[in-house]
Amino acid sequence: MNAKELRDHFKNLLAVRGGLKGKELEDLIKTAVRMGQYDFYNAYPWAFRETTDTITATSGQETVDLPENFIGLLTVREKDTTYGRLLIKLEPEVYDRLLPDSASRTNNKPKYFKVYYNGSDGVWQLALYPTPDTGITLYINYHKDYEGENIPDKYTAGVLAAIAKYLAVPGSQEYLTADTAFNIEVKRLYDITDNPDLTVPTTFLTEYESLREADRKWYEPWDQ
Repeated sequence: MNAKELRDHFKNLLAVRGGLKGKELEDLIKTAVRMGQYDFYNAYPWAFRETTDTITATSGQETVDLPENFIGLLTVREKDTTYGRLLIKLEPEVYDRLLPDSASRTNNKPKYFKVYYNGSDGVWQLALYPTPDTGITLYINYHKDYEGENIPDKYTAGVLAAIAKYLAVPGSQEYLTADTAFNIEVKRLYDITDNPDLTVPTTFLTEYESLREADRKWYEPWDQ
């Protein structure tokens, strides 16, 4: 269901219940749909959020800007074989220990990378080690930020549950019930649609959740 279909759905439901009417009702529904879609989108690193892009690095270039809609990196490959050569992700503190202190660093084929937020420039960046000895093209698979796009129909139940929270009075029993239903539904959808093999650890999910602390937005810098 797209945003208009969702708004019409709840408009019909609330019309039966009575109460708000006209523009006041339309504004409430419009806000609830927008906030509900955003909440559902950000509840998990859903498969439909995955996208691909290419970035290039020149000889001796260590850092490369990631796309503006980037929110979490999955894989990085250099297209030098039929399927691409997979680079290894390192945590920033591990990556930094690889860097020699001297200026005698030798360019070669990048093997490792780290992802970090450059607060000075306000961008997410990819750092490569060793730095490339020639120009290369990297194929990246990543999760994108919410850009107002439609969410696939198979996730509709979760989106409806998210929207219902914003149609209830905050703190009321109705709100608490809707919030509980939302949490249950998104977990159920993730298990059956995006992560069917629950015996396989989802490393990226752990990393993703660690970035979504209550007191900080995903795009804000933090101490490495």
